[in-house]
Amino acid sequence: MRATHTVGLSIALVDGGRTVWARGFGSADRAARVPVTADTLFHIGSTSKTLAAAAVMQLVEQGRVDLDTPLSRYVPQFKMLPRFPGSVVTVRSVLDMHSGIPGDIGNGMLTSGRPNPGFRTSLLRTLAKSYPERPVNTTWAYSNSGYTLLQNLVENVSGQDFESYTRQRLFGLMGMERTTFDDTSQPDSELAHGYQAVAGSDGAVQVLSQPREYVNGWATGSVVSSAGEMASYLKTLIAGGLAPGGEWILGRSTLRQMTTPQTHLPLDITSFRAGLGWWVGDTGNKWMGPAIYWNGDTANFHTFFRWLPKLGVGVFVSVNTTTAAQVHEEVGLRALGLMVTAKTGRSAPAPPRPAPVVKVSARELRRAAGQYASPSSGLYTVTAAGGGLRVTPTPPVPGLSPVTMLPRADGWYAAQASPDNPLSSAWIKPATVAGRHLLLAHLDRIGGPEPNGVVTIYAEKLASGDRIPRAWRARTGSYRATNVVPSTAALTPRTGELRIVHGVLEWNGMVVTPEGPGLAFTYGLSLWLLARGEGDALVPSGETLTILGVNYRKVSSGR
Repeated sequence: MRATHTVGLSIALVDGGRTVWARGFGSADRAARVPVTADTLFHIGSTSKTLAAAAVMQLVEQGRVDLDTPLSRYVPQFKMLPRFPGSVVTVRSVLDMHSGIPGDIGNGMLTSGRPNPGFRTSLLRTLAKSYPERPVNTTWAYSNSGYTLLQNLVENVSGQDFESYTRQRLFGLMGMERTTFDDTSQPDSELAHGYQAVAGSDGAVQVLSQPREYVNGWATGSVVSSAGEMASYLKTLIAGGLAPGGEWILGRSTLRQMTTPQTHLPLDITSFRAGLGWWVGDTGNKWMGPAIYWNGDTANFHTFFRWLPKLGVGVFVSVNTTTAAQVHEEVGLRALGLMVTAKTGRSAPAPPRPAPVVKVSARELRRAAGQYASPSSGLYTVTAAGGGLRVTPTPPVPGLSPVTMLPRADGWYAAQASPDNPLSSAWIKPATVAGRHLLLAHLDRIGGPEPNGVVTIYAEKLASGDRIPRAWRARTGSYRATNVVPSTAALTPRTGELRIVHGVLEWNGMVVTPEGPGLAFTYGLSLWLLARGEGDALVPSGETLTILGVNYRKVSSGR
């Protein structure tokens, strides 16, 4: 914590029905010298989704919700513009994040200083004017928007408001008396403050206190809870749905269904498979055994939450500081590993040695060459050079110089690592999957959170020769948002730039492919950084461009 300038941390370790350890470290309020304890409330972010899914599955158990029925049956206000004939958003596709609902309609979802109670209404209004990102069950893609709608489902079917339902049917049964989806209900004095560690131009780090934040899409991430109460939740999960007080929140078969992969699609190239409100996998640490998990992030809080069903152990870690390091992830995985070693004697194996460099044909190198788009990291040009593939950020990125990656015997391409160039530590592999030409990557090789060789999609190859329509060329320039909810967190951009780079149209660094003069979609499949950004519509109207419900008005023309 000291090394990463983390102000406060809360942790709980659970073994079966026993809390092994629950403690707080550092400060909940640094200025007032309030320490973190096992009872301090933290925002747990998207870990809330597992609890929202449990509420939905209770209604499934009661026969009041059918997983394979259209979501619109239970949420009649939900609709989107037609794009893919025959593609129907079901409850199951929302729970396992294969719905194609645009993932981050974030205007007003996460706010600082004051809540935005009108968010769900504005979300439905925005979705009604939006296109799906992709057909249902194409690939997994994170969707905060989809999960927000589960609150509407629970309220419409149960006849209760979401807070009352979850308090009675979830938190109350597990003895989690202070845990709540209503993050406005707890006073400042009960909740850890948020902080950000910011490095100045001289390298010195300042830790800045932040305004209180609110997650206004409750089902997607608003829960506040403590280490002690999250330990009760872990005990319930490890016991197959039986709460510590003897009440069942879910039947064993229902929890088993939730923690079973729902799809086996070719493009689901991730470190996990999606269950119903859970990620199912080995956490990138196969030696620990199968894991069930879902982490959470807000603007200033970051949570690690995982349990190992075969060993009956689980870990909760939450921090109240945004830093350059994944403190919650590192502490959580280390704690989980120590518990596995204590119970089984197993320990992490040594990392494998890199495969030797080999020669490949010039034809194979030419086939892999081209321009690749990643919604999370922009445009890359890949060329055949020096017996390998030369990867160049386009346009050039400060501190990220081009690198030549040489082919290895295991099919991957790797460079000689350089401490001065983060891109040099990447491992990439060209691949064609379901007709899409992709660039795969080792997440741990490019600074991702999952260690030990997790493979995922990094970027998608652009088709060559696509021409940019004249109407879109005329729209290039700088834009400023006109309808952002004032207290919305900085995750929603206030400015935008439409430009042409190396013959490719880009919006704020994302590649855009026009479908005629009046509509364009962001391009580039990437499951790194939670598959955000591919397939979102960019719609022009006069001097305004609209994307994900945010209107951007042109303020200057491009060159």
